[in-house]
Amino acid sequence: RRGHRFGGDYKSLLKLQCNSCLRQRRDEHKRKLMEEARVKTAEDKWLQDRLLEEARLKLLEDQNYSKDSRSSNVFQNFMQEVEKTALKMAKEYANELKQGEQSTSEYHLVEFFKYDLIPQEILSNYLLSLPLESLRQEYRRIAKIIHPDKTLHPRANFAFQKFSHCYSEAAAKHNLS
Repeated sequence: RRGHRFGGDYKSLLKLQCNSCLRQRRDEHKRKLMEEARVKTAEDKWLQDRLLEEARLKLLEDQNYSKDSRSSNVFQNFMQEVEKTALKMAKEYANELKQGEQSTSEYHLVEFFKYDLIPQEILSNYLLSLPLESLRQEYRRIAKIIHPDKTLHPRANFAFQKFSHCYSEAAAKHNLS
């Protein structure tokens, strides 16, 4: 290959590669993985934006109900769509993992993807609607699921930061009122 010269017999020559060839192959593999991760992140963002836009459109279209019932119906429909998508994504992610690497239960993966998919605005509104004591309990429950030490998914850090930011906003507003 490429005019490289190695000493030894023919069979060992077939297995050998020089360091520059190995480095080049490794760099190509890294570039490919980074591109796949970038594409996956873009797809997730697109899906999240689409779900948020659908929820907004449903809120605007539904004029026959009172404001409270309209919001709760749209929110329930939105959450059903998020749960379906989260279940699908959790199954795909579990299939991508090798059996030895999977240390997170399917329930935790679904919950992680659910809170990763929910737009920050909706998550903030949900947390603001809770009483202070329920807010604390919900934070502890969800933090145990999506914390990066508990979930090995690459986006766990992002999801936990988003959730913590929403919680701190809600807690600050509860303490002020």
